[in-house]
Amino acid sequence: LESQAKRHAQPPGALASDESTMRDGRTIFRDVLQGVAGCAAEDQLQLAQQALAQIRESVVITDTDLEEPGPRIVYVNAAFTKMTGWLPDEVVGKSPRFLQGPKTTRQTLDRLRRCLTNGEAFEGEDINYRKDRSEFWIDWYIEPLRGPRGQVNYWVAVQRDVTEKRDRKS
Repeated sequence: LESQAKRHAQPPGALASDESTMRDGRTIFRDVLQGVAGCAAEDQLQLAQQALAQIRESVVITDTDLEEPGPRIVYVNAAFTKMTGWLPDEVVGKSPRFLQGPKTTRQTLDRLRRCLTNGEAFEGEDINYRKDRSEFWIDWYIEPLRGPRGQVNYWVAVQRDVTEKRDRKS
């Protein structure tokens, strides 16, 4: 693990502080996996846990049940709490659908459902709601976490608040 830390100036998945240089979810996954690949098995879990906890993007992992009430959250990182105001103890076991609201578009949600039903990755942008019910624009990428036989065991979402970026464009 020490040799991994010395080879990387930043921890795997760390992002540059300049928002204009932020990377997409696929790049983050690749960087985390590259950092983990060179570690001994016992260090891989610890390194992955550290990366998920420290990454600046919100990370949400859910189970795969798409029927009502929807997939249940099994993990959120600190960036999720910072972005939404919800603590892990308040959301684990709930469906992330509670983040949706009146301005979340049905078209995006339908496309999300189709992708997840087909076991495919999803990428989208829409409005979500914080704990205080204030709106924010979210850009998110969802990837299936597959088991040894190719079955989808979990979904992992990397999410970014892009409200300021959208406001600057307007």
